Amino acid sequence: MWLKSTAGTTGYVVKSGTDVGLNWQSPDTDGRMYMHANNVAVGYGERYRDLSAWYHLVLQSNSGTARFWVNNRAATTNGSTVATLNNFTFNGLTLIGVYAQGLNATPTSSSNKFSGYMANIQFIDGQALDASYFGETKQDIWVPKEYTGSYGTNGFHLDFADSSNIGNDVSGNNNDWTVN
Repeated sequence: MWLKSTAGTTGYVVKSGTDVGLNWQSPDTDGRMYMHANNVAVGYGERYRDLSAWYHLVLQSNSGTARFWVNNRAATTNGSTVATLNNFTFNGLTLIGVYAQGLNATPTSSSNKFSGYMANIQFIDGQALDASYFGETKQDIWVPKEYTGSYGTNGFHLDFADSSNIGNDVSGNNNDWTVN
């Protein structure tokens, strides 16, 4: 996904299953993005301070480990580019831009909502792909490129092109989202 954060907020980028998520803490507070599992922070990424910039995030999960990239650069977690996360699975209710406690809980008004913009959200089910599948460097700038592979059974692609149907999955899977 691509995101652009507003100042002074902390919010969830994505949350799924048993309290596993990826947070973005914007530059006015700490300026770091971090992952956590079961409400325990597992490490802090690097600081991202340019509020005018779009950031490309890729989260890769495979057999209990996770990696994430920001603008094609492997982000560190506790000094490593690999985080070991028990029970790191996308299952149950998956949320974008908000948090809810529990496997299938409903978000509340104080649910650490992400404040900013999101674009081109893609979830690839059954594969552990890195950032090079979704972006490329042109004139020393990381820019999006079209993903041409399979999305897997539960995968989706939200391009937000249709404002009257903003949760429309354009991957071909028809895994449409409900906007709340």
